[in-house]
Amino acid sequence: MQAAILSGDIIASARLTDNRRSSQLSKWLREVLPTTIFEISQGDTFQLQTTVVEALPTAVRIRAHLRAAPALEGYRPDARISIGLGGMLPIGRSLSKSAGMAFERSGRGLHTLKQRPAQLLLTSDDPALDAACNTSFVLLEYLILRWTPAQAAAVEAALQGLSQQQIGELRGVSQPAIQQQLRAGGWPGIAALLAYYQTQTTLK
Repeated sequence: MQAAILSGDIIASARLTDNRRSSQLSKWLREVLPTTIFEISQGDTFQLQTTVVEALPTAVRIRAHLRAAPALEGYRPDARISIGLGGMLPIGRSLSKSAGMAFERSGRGLHTLKQRPAQLLLTSDDPALDAACNTSFVLLEYLILRWTPAQAAAVEAALQGLSQQQIGELRGVSQPAIQQQLRAGGWPGIAALLAYYQTQTTLK
């Protein structure tokens, strides 16, 4: 079966104690993906499965949620995430026991992210798709690193399909304020990138 595996780790997690690191990561992932099964290892590394089409929106949403989270003793969380697309051989309900190219691509990619200009990476069997997305991720990184918590929260809500009016009502601010936050956070460009990715992966 074709699937997407997201492998990630929390950036600069050594600033958190070992016990807090694992529990906090689990809390963040449950908040952003309440119905998704994920696995955590080594305290700050996580892995989860999505459909191919939802892989990139999910990765961006995780980063938006982390960038919107309150700082912990001056630490503002973020993650590097490697997306691997390909075949998958599920074994039971455990990701750690499953296999396939999606796992191999995702795992290999995560090991290279510290040396890359962007903290998102896509690896699939389509070099053209990979090149287009990974080049765009460098520009996306520029936006993500400049998100304020309010901008990150607005982007996360937009990724859930909420309108500007709905986001404003949930957060108790005006629709024009949300519009400004989304514009400042680069949402028009992010939405265009996600639309391109989803179109390309839906066609496969």
